[in-house]
Amino acid sequence: MKTPKNALLVELYDLAITPGSNKYFGKVVTKRFLKEDDLVNIAVKRRTELNATTLRAAIEILQEVAMEELLN
Repeated sequence: MKTPKNALLVELYDLAITPGSNKYFGKVVTKRFLKEDDLVNIAVKRRTELNATTLRAAIEILQEVAMEELLN
């Protein structure tokens, strides 16, 4: 199963002020998941001067630099 890009979570809480009361309140939490390709596509749509290939290469370089720095 693919990971959804958007998620909606509703947390329900029992409002137990009075016994036998069936009252609840909820809290809505939204989440958004972005992959590298999503970020590249967003940047390209915003008409950045960098093309998609350059952006992907930059992400790879930054990941390599980060790994090197974390391991040293």
